[in-house]
Amino acid sequence: MKYRKHRIFFSVLIGLLVAISGFQPLEVEAAAARTSTSSKQATKKKQRAVAQKTAKTSKAGKTAKTTKAAKTTKATKTTAAKKRKAGKATSRRVSVPSRRAYARNRAQQSVSVQTNASGDLILSGVGAYAVASQRTGQIIAGHRTSSTMPIASITKLMTAMVVLDAQQSLDEILSIEDEDIDRLKGSSSRLAVGTRLSRRDMLHLALMSSENRAASALARYYPGGRKAFVSAMNVKARLIGLTNTRFVDSTGLNPGNTSSPSDLVKMVRAGAGYDVIRNFSTDPGRYMRIGSRLMHYRNTNGLVREGEWSVELSKTGYIREAGHCVVMQTRIRGEPVIIVLMDAGSSGTRTVEARRVKHWLETTEGGRQRLLAMAQPVVR
Repeated sequence: MKYRKHRIFFSVLIGLLVAISGFQPLEVEAAAARTSTSSKQATKKKQRAVAQKTAKTSKAGKTAKTTKAAKTTKATKTTAAKKRKAGKATSRRVSVPSRRAYARNRAQQSVSVQTNASGDLILSGVGAYAVASQRTGQIIAGHRTSSTMPIASITKLMTAMVVLDAQQSLDEILSIEDEDIDRLKGSSSRLAVGTRLSRRDMLHLALMSSENRAASALARYYPGGRKAFVSAMNVKARLIGLTNTRFVDSTGLNPGNTSSPSDLVKMVRAGAGYDVIRNFSTDPGRYMRIGSRLMHYRNTNGLVREGEWSVELSKTGYIREAGHCVVMQTRIRGEPVIIVLMDAGSSGTRTVEARRVKHWLETTEGGRQRLLAMAQPVVR
């Protein structure tokens, strides 16, 4: 019995010891597990913090780089814009005149003179022409000088002479009316119906810029109206010796206005006797107040606008039936010369042929001889 109690005691003691020894390892293992988990969480947290910091640093770096790049791009664009602006300004001030000068030089260099065996000038770009002495009216070179053909706006030279001969006040205000609109050719005009200008300004625009409505208004305000004006034009033509010339309106839009190179030489000589015609027809360009607007008008003759020629009277013309025409009084080596070119294919051809005439008179033996003969005093 006693032995049994001891055995039970020892069994209980051993059980307790086993229980105690078994509990302690489990608690330590759990504690170790918890410690390991906490360590892992701390490591992950630290890694996340490092990663976030790295990301922020990288983002800040990228932002700084982007900002810097944007500033650099903006500065580059601004600099480029300034250069372009400066380039454009320079182009406006320097390049445009340079291009024009270059074009003129090329045009002058490309002018070649063609003559026949007698040294007479041949102009293949026009249908008819005449070159004459302003002082005597003698024609020194020409082709089809008596041929009658439409003269277009060269008509306005006679329009101006008739207006000035009537001695109407140049300060009188004239109005553009509906009947001044071109319904024959449909040409445009910047003088709207209702525009009011002085007779002087109307005459200026008709001669310098070949303004058709201005020429129409000048005839309409003539004593007796348009019919009387056209009649006066034809009377004036007979008085100055034009035998191959006929006028039907004041603008030249009607192809019924006809003349010949030899007659136009006489008309230029007569027109040169009017200071107003010489001044207005050779004005390169002018600003004029039309209603509430300031408008720029320019001369229709490029040789007048360029200013390289000494042009003392000028008038151009164009309608389909007449081609491109021009009459000029200019000075070549100091001698007053009249040039009449009719039925050119274009305004450029007309200008080239005028240059050819000047080149012929200045550089060829035949041309110089004729120019010298013009300079000799007339023996009566």
